[in-house]
Amino acid sequence: MKIRTGFVSNSSSSSFCIFGTYENLTSEMIDKLEDAGFSVYDPWESSCQYAGMDCDKMEMDETRRQFEDRVTKKLEELGYKGPFGHYREGWYNG
Repeated sequence: MKIRTGFVSNSSSSSFCIFGTYENLTSEMIDKLEDAGFSVYDPWESSCQYAGMDCDKMEMDETRRQFEDRVTKKLEELGYKGPFGHYREGWYNG
C-alpha cells in the first residue's frame, strides 16, 4: 500500500473563502473590482458571481471586524450596497 505524504493537487477542484458580495456582475464591474484588488469567482452554471477580498488578505494585526469594515468601505466606495458576508465555496468537476 502506498501512502502519499506530500502535497496533492487536483486541477479539477476549486475553493475559496472571501468577505464580499454575491450578485450578477457585468464584465465592466468585474474589471473595476479586480483593479481595486478584489477577487471574483464565477461558479459554474450560475448567473451570479462572488466578489470580495480573500480572507488571507487580512492583515496580521487586523481583527476580523476591522477586516470586514475595511472591505465593506471599499465595496461601498465602488457603489455596492450589500448585503456583505463571508462566502465559502468549493466544487469538484471530475
